[in-house]
Amino acid sequence: MVERKGCSRRFPLMMTHRSLITPLASVLGLSGFMVALSAGAFSGNTLDSVLERALVSSFLCFLAGGAMGLILDGVLERHAQKLRIEQADDGNPEQNLTSEEAIVTSSDNESPTQAVA
Repeated sequence: MVERKGCSRRFPLMMTHRSLITPLASVLGLSGFMVALSAGAFSGNTLDSVLERALVSSFLCFLAGGAMGLILDGVLERHAQKLRIEQADDGNPEQNLTSEEAIVTSSDNESPTQAVA
């Protein structure tokens, strides 16, 4: 874990992220509404049909944005979990020994009367 420096150093930073579902779905829904509204207005359609199609496209873009947010949340969670595992491995220096260092360390602990075959 990474610790903050300064007055808030007691509270370690956690690897968390906010959900991307709501912002992504909202932005795509509003942009779908605006694109459909402007395209319908410039094409000369009636106001009723323009608003109806804009609402339908807004709803469909909102659903697509929610699905994309779910996928991105899953990807970010897997990446954060991978980083947590790597940091846990880095925190234990005994596992990072090379094979030669491990042999030297284990031979120091053995009694000198044992024969190595």
